[in-house]
Order: sequence, then structure tokens, then C-alpha cells
Amino acid sequence: MNFKDSTNLQKISSCGISLFGGLGIYLAAANHLGIARLPALLIALAATFILLFVYRLLLKSASNSPEGSWIYLLPAVAIVFIISINYSGLINLWRDMAVNETPFIIYSLLAASLLLLAGWKGERALWRACPIICAIVIAAIIFDTIFVLPKADPALLLSKVDHSFNEVLLGGGEMAIFLLAPLLIFCIGIYLDDNHSENRFPGRYLAIGLIFPAIYLLVELLRNLLLFGDLITLDQYPILRALKSVDFGVGVSRLEFLGVTALSAGLIIALMLEFAILVRISQKVFAYQEKGRKISVVVLTALIVVLSSIAYLYGTEKSFCIIGMAAVVVLFAYPLIMMIKNKYNQRSV
Repeated sequence: MNFKDSTNLQKISSCGISLFGGLGIYLAAANHLGIARLPALLIALAATFILLFVYRLLLKSASNSPEGSWIYLLPAVAIVFIISINYSGLINLWRDMAVNETPFIIYSLLAASLLLLAGWKGERALWRACPIICAIVIAAIIFDTIFVLPKADPALLLSKVDHSFNEVLLGGGEMAIFLLAPLLIFCIGIYLDDNHSENRFPGRYLAIGLIFPAIYLLVELLRNLLLFGDLITLDQYPILRALKSVDFGVGVSRLEFLGVTALSAGLIIALMLEFAILVRISQKVFAYQEKGRKISVVVLTALIVVLSSIAYLYGTEKSFCIIGMAAVVVLFAYPLIMMIKNKYNQRSV
């Protein structure tokens, strides 16, 4: 699907939803900072937006390589690892909220089915779903916050910060990795699809699209801090504790199910979109036809399910951060190498 052929609403919402791809890891990142997680988030958002627009400029300055070029292996490998750790984060979030211990194999099979569906359907169907998912997520955060706020205590925001600026800066950098990585994949997808024309890759869609997830992240964190203050350090996912704290009678409880269902929908669509982009990049690498594409979908699905399972079982926050940082560096190296390659080819002519 050409990005230029989608509606303005689809362009804006797909950008916003893309950031959700890393939330499974982000929501558990740097929670040890407690109240200091708020300035760390502001640092993370600023760094994410700045680096994203720098990346957009780099992509616009690079030139596409013909299909079958080895250069596409760089983003392909990076995206495989990003999707794998993000999916492990989603599985971890699901298991943390589950009432009963669901066997891990069920989550792996669910992940496989979603990836296969994304690979076979492509980005067109996913981009069409983005406005609907955005509306659901927005409605959920408004609904959840309304019923949680009566228990909020503004005094908790005045708690003493026991962390140094360097610790806050490091935490902000850690969060920025998980927010930035899926957005870089989104940009590459547009770049490969539309030959980086200004009319097809306008910055205003990125800017407007990022407002929604930025507000979501700030509201989610402020809500948690108003309820628990520094006690958010006690939970891997404070968002679940915040939603579990509400029971508004008439037999209605387990409110967290509503919020996490909406959040999961955003994460799932974002990860499926990332995978669809990965499949298209693999087609650039191997220049295969439709039959080869179907085979690549199955192979990539199996690879990511295996890697995400390993990440879930043995991964740590530190290892995820290192892998994410390495993947982001590789994604930034990709357009730089393209630019160098293009200049070398021009001199050779």
C-alpha cells in the first residue's frame, strides 16, 4: 500500500499507533526511579521526537537500492530483534494481568497467528484499522482515568526525589530506546514504499500523529504517580495496579481488563505493522515472487516466535536495553551507508 494513497486520518493514526510497539517493554522500564520517572519521560519524549525527525531527514537524503541488495539486511536484522523483544514484552504484560496461569505455549501460538496474518494481509488492512484502534485506546484512557481520579492524591507528586540527574537521564535514555525503535521501523516502511518523496513523506503527519501517544504516556504516568507516588517501584506494571484499584460497585470489578485490552490492541496492531514492513524488506533482499513471499512469512514468523520466547524466558531489562540500543544504531547506520554508497557511485560514473 502506498502511504500517499491512505487517508490523512490513517496516516496520522498509524504513526501514533506505531509508537505503541515498544510499550510492553517501556511500561516496565526505569520504574525504579519512582516519582523521578516523570522528568525521565519528558527527556525520553524529547529525545525520541528529535532523533525521529533527524532520521527522517537522513532517509530523505538516501537513495533506494535495487531489489536484491545486501544493504537491506541491516534494517531487516535490526527489525527482527526489535519485534522479538517487543513481543516478549507484550507476552509478559498479558501474563502479569492474567487471572489464571495460561501456558506459555498459548501466547506463542497467538503471537505466531498474529504475525502470519500480518504477513499475508500486508500493511493495507492494518493501516485501515489504525483509526479504530486509536479511538478505542483514547476512549479507554479517558474512561479509566475518570474512575481512578477520585483516589488520586496530588501531594504524592511532591515526594522527595532521591535520584541524581544522571540516573534520571539514564532512565530517560532507556525509555527513549523502546519508544524510538518502532517509530524508526515505521519511517523505513514509508521510505521503502514511497521513494521518500516530500509529498508522500510529510513531517506534519509525524508531528500530529505523535501528539496522541505522547499525551497517553504522560496521562498514564501521572495517574500512576497520583495514586501511588514512589510506590510504583513495587510493581513491574504500575498501570495494572492503578486499574485494579477501582471497583465502582454493581458487581463491576477487574477494571484493568478494559484498559489492558485497549492497550493490547494498540500493541498488537503496532507489532503486526512492524512485521508487515519486515516482510516487505525481506522481499527487497531476496527479490522473490509471491510464492517466495509466503515462505518468508512462515520462516520469519518461526524465527521471531523462537527469539521472543528466549527473550521472555531469559531476557532482562538491561539485556533488552542493550539489544534495543544496538538495533537503533543499526537502523541509523542504514541511511548513512546508503548515502556513502550513493556518493561513491556518483564519483565512479
